[in-house]
Amino acid sequence: MNNISKLLNENMVEGVSNVKDGDMSDVCEACVLGKQHSTPYPKKSFNEATEIFETVHSDVCGPMNLKSFLKSQYFVTSIDEYSRYT
Repeated sequence: MNNISKLLNENMVEGVSNVKDGDMSDVCEACVLGKQHSTPYPKKSFNEATEIFETVHSDVCGPMNLKSFLKSQYFVTSIDEYSRYT
């Protein structure tokens, strides 16, 4: 917020209303979201599957631009975590 105030005081930005120190109410949502960081996805699962079909990961893909012979636009993939069978 201090840096934003400095930019405003030196007329280096346009279209931003004056911001009081520490006041986040006038900061645009896109600026806040752009500064967020996500934690990395873990390489190992905390609860690894110990038998077949205990955990199945699934994903849906589509709509596809080109339809299949049966006019489908989507497909689903499923992977068993234990066996890695797709």
